[in-house]
This record gives sequence, structure tokens and C-alpha cells, in this order.
Amino acid sequence: MEYDLTLRPHADLRKVELAFRGGSRTFVAPDGALALQTRAGEFRFRAPVAWQEKEGRRTPVDVTYEVTSSGSVRFRADGWDRSASLTIDPVFEFARLYGGADFDGGLSVAVDSLGFSYVGGQTQSTDFPQVNGLSGGVLAGPDMFLMKLDPAGDIVWSTILGGSASDLVSSLSVDSDGSVIAVGETGSPDFPVTSAPAYGGGAADAIVLKLSPGGNSLVFSRFLGGAGTDVGRGVAIAADRSVWVAGRTQSAGFPLAGALRSTLTGTEGFVSKLSSAGALLFSTFLGGTGSDAVEGVAVSPGGDVWVVASTTSSDLASSGLRTTYAGAGDCYLARYNAAGTAMTAGTYFGGGGLDTCSAIAVDSTGAPVITGVTTSTDLPVLNAAQGTAGGGNDGFLSKLNPAATALVFSTYVASNRNDSVSSVAVDSSNNI
Repeated sequence: MEYDLTLRPHADLRKVELAFRGGSRTFVAPDGALALQTRAGEFRFRAPVAWQEKEGRRTPVDVTYEVTSSGSVRFRADGWDRSASLTIDPVFEFARLYGGADFDGGLSVAVDSLGFSYVGGQTQSTDFPQVNGLSGGVLAGPDMFLMKLDPAGDIVWSTILGGSASDLVSSLSVDSDGSVIAVGETGSPDFPVTSAPAYGGGAADAIVLKLSPGGNSLVFSRFLGGAGTDVGRGVAIAADRSVWVAGRTQSAGFPLAGALRSTLTGTEGFVSKLSSAGALLFSTFLGGTGSDAVEGVAVSPGGDVWVVASTTSSDLASSGLRTTYAGAGDCYLARYNAAGTAMTAGTYFGGGGLDTCSAIAVDSTGAPVITGVTTSTDLPVLNAAQGTAGGGNDGFLSKLNPAATALVFSTYVASNRNDSVSSVAVDSSNNI
């Protein structure tokens, strides 16, 4: 995707035209970048870099993109010398492959304020690139990986971590000092941990770990689990650098602290708070008489904590947008205070079909934004970009007010095939 365009002297720039296939929309963003919206996401070329070389000196030239009525792209240049060659570099942000000779899957990504990216997932490659990471990383089974990339996509550090069984990262977040907090699951009793408790048993335990900013040392690593199967699904960092973790459990002996609910009735969601050093401060089940799984967690600017779950329980506390369970499965949103001593909001969300949530984010006002998959043709919509279902499994994107009592907007994200939305983020301007 990286290329330069060089025009010979006296060439007609108006005859240079680019066309892209597979995109639904092409436009010039406010920062001058060229954006291509596709089913796989948005691809961006930064504002073009252009120059002329004369007498051994490179002189910058101002060049911008123009999108024609047919959707093709041209270049507009001001103040250039047509008697000399002109070189234009449409800078693609980056698209890279990372991995080895076997299966490698990225499952979570985060970006810090400096533009560095952090990726976590699972690898089965013995030759997975390990750069400046933890020492002694040897693949023993499918292991988790974590890596940091600079703004150009080059690896700053990369490491694998795991034990004798399967290990993976399902979610990660970046602390203000550059430390990386990751949550996932492990079936390895010998997974490297820095403190008690021991592996709880069952098919898997949730695992929470914190890597130093350099990626070369464990600040903490600990199991969260009991004798059943326990899976970590979401992680968020509060302003005081405490760590909120969420997931699902089948363990009656799951570690609890100050629990608002301590009864296990099958598969329960869990919400836990750890100190910046990994000590358990608060931990509770979230669920009812059905099956429940917390899929995401986010901290609001005021310190409250939002979680989103998928549930078949009809008896969850709800005083928000919808107070009753409906359909084959619903989403459920809950808000906790910063200490975890009270649930301050709760609501069902969905339609008459099967609705499952996958992620949650919170904007600067404390309003939650959720994503997921639905088979409901009557999903509540408002100010929708797409107001009707596409058929089959459809993605959705919805935003509620800070009290979770009303919709701000809600839309299907769907085609005539199966669709899903698996992640969501909100920037400092509340763009989603």
C-alpha cells in the first residue's frame, strides 16, 4: 500500500486519478487525510507529502486530496514549478502482518495519547517475534502475546506469556505511565504469577496481569477463579490507577470481596476491582436465575463503573430504559459506584429475539455506548443510521443517557448477511 507518484516536468496533474474498489464511501477528513469506509473498517491515507527536487535540494509542495463526483480521487497542488518533476507520497497509516508460521490472532487493541498501539491475543507460532520483552518466553502451547507498536507500526516490544496449556488475552488497557493491564483466560496451572491464590481448577481461570512500560517485567500477575471455568473478558483502569476486571464464572469458590451478590446459580458474571499492585479490593457476582456473562467494563470520568452483560435471567434489578426481560436473551447494563459498594443503575436492552452485547465504552458525560449482535427485528432504534434489521445476525450500536433511562441513539449495523460489532471506543471529542 506504500507508493510514490512522480510526475515528469510539464505533466498534467489533473490526469492523475485514483480509484478504490470495495469501499462504500471515500471522503477527505478535516485533518486532510483521505478516508475509505469499507465493510472491514476505515482505511486512511494521511494528508499527502509532496516535494520537488531542484539542484540537489528538496522543496516541499502543498498538495491536497480532492474526491470527484464519481468517487475517484485527484490531487490538487499549489505553487509548484511545472518545469521540474513533482513527487507525491500518499502516506498510508499502516497495515501490517505480525506473527509466525502458525496461527496468530489479535483479540484486543488499545492506543495511548502518543499514538502508540498495544495488541494482545494468542499465538501458536514458535517463531512469533519477541523483541525487548520478558526473558525466557518459550511457546509451550497456544500462549498469549502482548506487543507495543510505534505510530508507524514498528514493534517497540513484543512478548509471549503462558504455561503448559492454552492461554490468551481477551482485553487490555494502558495505564497513564505506559504500563499494560491485560485480562484473559488460562488453562495453565503453571502460568507465571507473582502472588496467591493458586490456580483454582476447572477448564480455565481468569488471569489478570500488569506489564511494565518497557514490556520486560511483570508488575503483577494473578489468577481469578475457582474450581469451575472462569473467563476474563474486560478490563478498565480508573483515575486512581485501580483496575476493574469483568467476565464470567462457574465457580462457587470464585474470590469475592464486599460482594453485592454471592450466590452462584450456574454461569454468573463477575465484576472485580484490584489495586494498582494487584490486590483484590472488591469482587461480586452479577446475575440471576438464568445464565449471565459480563462482556465489557468501562470507567466513567466521575469514577463510576459501567459493565455490560449478556443474560437469560429475568430477575435482574432494572429501573432504567427497560425494566423487564424479553426474547431469547438480552443485554444488561449495570453501573457501580467507584468503591463497588452499590449498584446505582441497571437496565435490560434488546428486542424480541436474541441480543448479546460484546463491548462498552463511556463518553465524557458518563453516557454508556454498547455494541453487540442481535436477531431482533424490533430492537429499539432512535436517530438511527440504519433503522431496520438486515436479516440473520445483525450488529448494533447504541448510546444511552448517563442514567441509562433513555436512548441518545441506537442503530442497526447490518447487511443482508450475518454481521456483528465486537468493540467500541469513544475519543476525547465523544466521537465513537
